[in-house]
Amino acid sequence: MRTSRGPVELKIDKTVLKNTEQWALSCGDLDLDLLAHVPPVGRWDEVAEHAETFEIAGKEVLVMSIDDLLAVKKHLSRPKDVEAVMQLEAIKALRKES
Repeated sequence: MRTSRGPVELKIDKTVLKNTEQWALSCGDLDLDLLAHVPPVGRWDEVAEHAETFEIAGKEVLVMSIDDLLAVKKHLSRPKDVEAVMQLEAIKALRKES
């Protein structure tokens, strides 16, 4: 698991799974954030309504829609999110063109 101080090993059991709503995971070069609740979009079931399906390592994975991700980044509005909004808007425009 990634933390602000770097990676740490974590024993995952039922209690940890039940009580953790945000995961920052790393595996080799892959960083993955898993969130149970994403303001302002909502909980997983609400995110899943608009999610897009991608194939990753031979498995189908639901990924937050670009519109929902834009809403989250605008809501957070940290400097890195402001930059991400510009990048996501450009990706969205490219998708419309193709």
